[in-house]
Amino acid sequence: MRAIGGQRKRLCLPIVSAIIGRFLDIGATQGNAEIQRVFQVHMELRFHLFESLYLVQLQLEDIMHFQRLRLQEFERKNEAAIDKACFISI
Repeated sequence: MRAIGGQRKRLCLPIVSAIIGRFLDIGATQGNAEIQRVFQVHMELRFHLFESLYLVQLQLEDIMHFQRLRLQEFERKNEAAIDKACFISI
């Protein structure tokens, strides 16, 4: 199933929407911007539909991984600050 120009975008959108729905748990504005950029690049390069979706999925998994690492680091810093505050108040 190959499409040209606008047709490709219309064919991809329902499938892309389903994939985006799976990955929108990120919740971070930066993560969402990264996801939009990934899809924009793939639409502009006009990869074959299924090849593109596979590559996008891999890239989104990388984004999710780095978002989880950022969140874990943020939680560690907050836990350390809370522990320090509790120790000082004792």
